[in-house]
Amino acid sequence: MKRYFVRFQVETLASIAERIEQQQKENRPIWKFSWLVDNARLVAYDALREVNGIFVHEGLNLDLDVPGENLDEAIGRARNLAEGLVNLISYVTASGCKPAALISTYEIVEGQADVDVAWFPQDSRHLFGDLRTIDAALLNLLYMKYDIADEDIKWRISQAIQWLRKGSLELETIGQFVAFWTGLEAASWALLDLLVSATTHSYPTCSSCKTQIRTCPECGEDLGRRDTMSGVAKMFEKYIEGGRQTYGHIRSNRGRLFHGGKKLKPNFLAALREDLPILRQALSVAIGVCLGLEETDIKHIASTQLRRAVRPLARKIFGKLTAFSPPPLDKPDRQPFVEFEPEEEYSVTPEGKLNIAFKQTLTMRNASFQAEGYEMRGDEHAVARL
Repeated sequence: MKRYFVRFQVETLASIAERIEQQQKENRPIWKFSWLVDNARLVAYDALREVNGIFVHEGLNLDLDVPGENLDEAIGRARNLAEGLVNLISYVTASGCKPAALISTYEIVEGQADVDVAWFPQDSRHLFGDLRTIDAALLNLLYMKYDIADEDIKWRISQAIQWLRKGSLELETIGQFVAFWTGLEAASWALLDLLVSATTHSYPTCSSCKTQIRTCPECGEDLGRRDTMSGVAKMFEKYIEGGRQTYGHIRSNRGRLFHGGKKLKPNFLAALREDLPILRQALSVAIGVCLGLEETDIKHIASTQLRRAVRPLARKIFGKLTAFSPPPLDKPDRQPFVEFEPEEEYSVTPEGKLNIAFKQTLTMRNASFQAEGYEMRGDEHAVARL
């Protein structure tokens, strides 16, 4: 089992330093954490950037020493530990904390050696993705439908769309799943009134024999109640492939996520990822039904693939630290780092194609570096096509 150094940066207003004089690199408090079960250590400290001789707070840096069979495994374990601590920091300070951004990593070895290292620059300002032309006629139709809707339904439509927007911007699987499902719950009452008869009720059942209990044995009152999610189930049945079976599967995963009470395993997270396109489609359909759109328009909007410009191009610079001796984890300013001076040139061809040229000036600090490669990649939503 190898060991790896992994550094993350978290954009947040939460600060470890209590006084302005501590916002200097030599005076920064450094907090130490360790996990016996994971055989990992972490130090946290304020991330500072020098501007005209003054240090400006940029968030928090988290440096970890973690074990792993390989780099990818180590980064995954480090990210889980870092995000767990960030969750606690966000909670205790009531401060927003963005997801931890990977900055650098290297293999920790005994003594002096040439070791593999990689940097992941986070300073790209440009978001990439296909442009999508707005259908003016369809937008006008939606606007008119929304404008004349009943005030209660209008409020529910607004809530559902906001959750659709939030899910479309989320980067992590659980965040997307929770947002899309919450949007369905926001639309559930409207769907209940639109798709389910007011006389349709559900009844409690005996936990042992599953027999329906329709009346109270004492007073005879009818125990039937309207199931608020039955409208969502009906919507799945009418519009979504697999109908109620698909709805039951997703609702079961929702229950495991919200009420399981156990650590989420990779295969369950993979199942949630597979549910995301269907869940987003279902929420889009629900909004269309609440707006009173024709079925053809509902299916057209719901079948449109998600296009977002959230992530800049991910960049990775990798190579070797030559004759390198790893410093102690609690000495962050002795860790190797690279200062970047990126230059970006943009041009547009007569056909309208965007060309981008990157040039990097790299200055290595605290170590000698031999570059071996440079990578750029986008996520599935950052693909440029004519």
